[in-house]
Amino acid sequence: MIKTEAEFVEQLTKSFSKHFKVKTEVFSKCRKGRIDILLSLPNNIHFGLECKKPDSKRGEQIGEYVKQAIRYTEYEFEVHAGIFKKIPIFICPPLSYKYFLMNERSSVINNIENVSFDGKPFCKWHQDRHEEHYKHHSFNGFLGAFNVGEVRKHIDGSYFFSVSNKTIFSTRLKWNSNEINGLHHENYTKLLKKLSI
Repeated sequence: MIKTEAEFVEQLTKSFSKHFKVKTEVFSKCRKGRIDILLSLPNNIHFGLECKKPDSKRGEQIGEYVKQAIRYTEYEFEVHAGIFKKIPIFICPPLSYKYFLMNERSSVINNIENVSFDGKPFCKWHQDRHEEHYKHHSFNGFLGAFNVGEVRKHIDGSYFFSVSNKTIFSTRLKWNSNEINGLHHENYTKLLKKLSI
């Protein structure tokens, strides 16, 4: 059980270090922002991760989390000693599915543990438009409108970086291979154009 944001960042750092050069607590040029994790690949490719402890967040906390990530899309971060650059920003944990369901269908189920305002027992079940690990989610598209992405998990436990439901990087293995999919060059190039980087 993760108790603090620092523990979560430490856990992520270990996981990401298998595929990236990892730095933590990297400041922006203006010193108004500090990204939790900077991930770097060869050829000057960088991603910034804004992390929050995975827990039950209130609406205002979620709003502050997203607002901070949006603000960071405008900042330049120190990608190398003395070199600052705008970078794609991703949030972790993702808000898609775990925090925001896109209600496709609802059903009322009898359940004595839940009571409605009129005193009758009930439970309401909601079905999201997509399964939890599906590559698309409407909330990922919502965040993408603000140039913010998410780090999400595939059903096999591998992870992928997604902006506007476009995979930018994935650790899922290629078919019949021990090699990961890695950077999706076309989607990454389009993302940089969108961000005007």
